[in-house]
Amino acid sequence: MPATVTEEFWRAAGVLFLMLLAHIAYTATKAAGEKLGRRNALFRALGVVCGIALFSALVMGSPSCSSSDGRGCDEYNDDGWNPTDAQRAGRFVFLTMVLGVPAMFGLFEARRTMKHPWRKPQQGEELSTTRW
Repeated sequence: MPATVTEEFWRAAGVLFLMLLAHIAYTATKAAGEKLGRRNALFRALGVVCGIALFSALVMGSPSCSSSDGRGCDEYNDDGWNPTDAQRAGRFVFLTMVLGVPAMFGLFEARRTMKHPWRKPQQGEELSTTRW
């Protein structure tokens, strides 16, 4: 069955939204790495990325009720589809990779001191201008 224009539009909008989230993960982790140190930024980025991915996996495919009689749902909009555990795990892994890889690149782009690249910079300590 050929895809309609609206289906293709929403698919493209979803990809652009994921790209925006990946860019935000990159810039936020880079800024946190420069301010807090790479170790603290790593743990914060890991927590945020896993939290977003876990939330997305848990709310995936919850059936919505289209008509009810007060005692329960008579008819579901999506035929009552519930994802399997493998589908939820796949969504979690996908979003962890899509958001986690740009976050790690942002972390490695953060300028740090040459002596101690993973700790928070001390007062008056110069940051290195090299990337690695």
